[in-house]
Amino acid sequence: MARNLLFPPSVKPGIPRLGKVPVGWRSVTFGDVLEIVSRRARLADDAMYQLVTAKRNRGGIVSRDRVPGREILTKNQFYVRSGDFLISRRQIVHGACGIVPSDLDGAIVSSEYTAFRAKPGLILDYLRYYTHTTHFQRTCYHSSVGVAVEKMVFKLADWLRHTFHLPPLDGQKVIVHTLSEWDRAIEQTERLIAAKTKLKKGLMQQLLTGKRRHKEFVKSAKMVKTRFGSVPEDWPVRSLGDLAEISGGTTPSTSVASYWDGEFCWATPSDITSQPPGTTHIAATSAMITKLAFDETGVRLLQPGCVLMTSRATIGEALVNTVPIATNQGFCNFQPSSCVNAEFLAAWLRRNKHRVERLAAGSTFREVSKKALRKVEIALPPVGEQERITDLLEVVNADVRWLQQQLEKFQLQRRGLMQKLLTGQ
Repeated sequence: MARNLLFPPSVKPGIPRLGKVPVGWRSVTFGDVLEIVSRRARLADDAMYQLVTAKRNRGGIVSRDRVPGREILTKNQFYVRSGDFLISRRQIVHGACGIVPSDLDGAIVSSEYTAFRAKPGLILDYLRYYTHTTHFQRTCYHSSVGVAVEKMVFKLADWLRHTFHLPPLDGQKVIVHTLSEWDRAIEQTERLIAAKTKLKKGLMQQLLTGKRRHKEFVKSAKMVKTRFGSVPEDWPVRSLGDLAEISGGTTPSTSVASYWDGEFCWATPSDITSQPPGTTHIAATSAMITKLAFDETGVRLLQPGCVLMTSRATIGEALVNTVPIATNQGFCNFQPSSCVNAEFLAAWLRRNKHRVERLAAGSTFREVSKKALRKVEIALPPVGEQERITDLLEVVNADVRWLQQQLEKFQLQRRGLMQKLLTGQ
């Protein structure tokens, strides 16, 4: 296990081992069921050519660029066809392989790639799923040599001699059909998440600018122009510095063990940016600090109901804390006054991320300062209307979170099915 930590997640080191051959299956080598195909491309300077690349982590074959022949410096190119199994020999240790899709039929690749067609007895879609198994990934690693993982040389002839267990054609068809059903469920759920997220973006645009309002709050239908767009006449323009106390964060010394693994949450920007779609609150962090860290350093504990906004690197991502929490220096934190709803302010910051990003400055890294944020102006509806706005947004956010949970469930089920089906269990 310790050795595995030396490698990126895309690499699965180790010796490929197989169990007993399942009943009705047979043990074959990759060379028994795959045939190398080579279609030499003679490039013309004025002709346009589609280039492709194999994504790591078995991400498939995707478009890279479309360029005229004169711009392709490596002239040793080959055509690929829809349905080819294509591997990048320089990146196969990272899982760079896949089936060429129909829309990339006729694309070209350099001699750093190898294309295969299936021999009788193998369905290439079955192999596409099999590439996700640990056994396949280890055959690629075991067939590669080199000291640095990014420069390992793939020995194709060695890999073709590796064996794996293959079900009969009828069994392959059943496995492919079953897994493709889960693929469809995952794709449909991802599309629903994208559609809901787009709906939320449009809803935020209307609600946070006053273009869409609940009639019980409307005192004047007139819109007035400001430096940041038209807003309702009855929404006063205020600066963030007048509406919230803005503070930064602190990192306790990492060399003092007694400051860490304590009972208080301590956030870094990744705790915010790694949250799934639809997340509006934060209640846990990857690191925890002790009370001693507060007593002996400048760490500040934020009580629930503050807005945590990332102010370095990824800027303008904002969540509301539901537990006491401290942050590192990559934040500007808002403690709202009584006239500001924390969820509304966080939503406003996310929607106006482009305005916040323009405030960033710095040569080593770009950062938004507390001073700059205090001057940012916001058209502020009454608290009751702020709450109604956040309630409406929360309906969509709840849908997105539920869909995200369904997506994670489908993905977990798919991994379990692949483990059971592709090993004959």
